[in-house]
Amino acid sequence: MKKQVLLTLSLMLLVAGSALYIGIRSDSAATVISAPSLDTSAFRDGLFQGKLSAQRNARRRAPVGRWSTKTDRAAFTTGFEEAYRSLILNELAREISH
Repeated sequence: MKKQVLLTLSLMLLVAGSALYIGIRSDSAATVISAPSLDTSAFRDGLFQGKLSAQRNARRRAPVGRWSTKTDRAAFTTGFEEAYRSLILNELAREISH
């Protein structure tokens, strides 16, 4: 009986540890963008779409469905966020200065 309990607990710890390791590893790989990838078409498209969304006062959520790889989606999102935030902050600065 004690052997079954110990075996069950060991298996549970092994599964939980594996799931935690996989979760941490996949999150960090998906969000890292190297400097050379910031000059990709996905990043430039994100800059353009972010600028358009900010000018139309549209939602801030980046439409990443047009890009198929995680790297392209991350680059697109980075470009989108950068352009959106930049345009909104510039408009706020103009309003405050007048």
